[in-house]
Amino acid sequence: NLPSDKNSDRSAIVFLHGLGDTSVGWGTLEQMLPSICPRLGNDNIHYVFPQAPVISVTLNGGSRVTGWFDLYDWPIDSTSRDDQIGQVKAVRMLEETIEIIQREEGIPAHRIVVGGFGQGG
Repeated sequence: NLPSDKNSDRSAIVFLHGLGDTSVGWGTLEQMLPSICPRLGNDNIHYVFPQAPVISVTLNGGSRVTGWFDLYDWPIDSTSRDDQIGQVKAVRMLEETIEIIQREEGIPAHRIVVGGFGQGG
């Protein structure tokens, strides 16, 4: 039940913030990107900045900060423990965000770009 291609000329950029940051902290990206690449400043691009939930981060002594998933070890390497449950929740939230963009904005999946910084990247 997704709309056909009523907005097939539109695109979306979804940008995920890093650990301890907020979506508001990256909202200026929408104004900054066109100065680097003017094509990113047109009205056919819908910018979305999801907000991570507040979670306890084990690596930070259990402090509660915004984060997409828990971190146990630093630096992160092949032997580091993963918060697989938190990572799956973050992926589901991102998938839901993309589905909402498709449904409500009519933007097809192939015209949605996902990026981020730090833990959101």
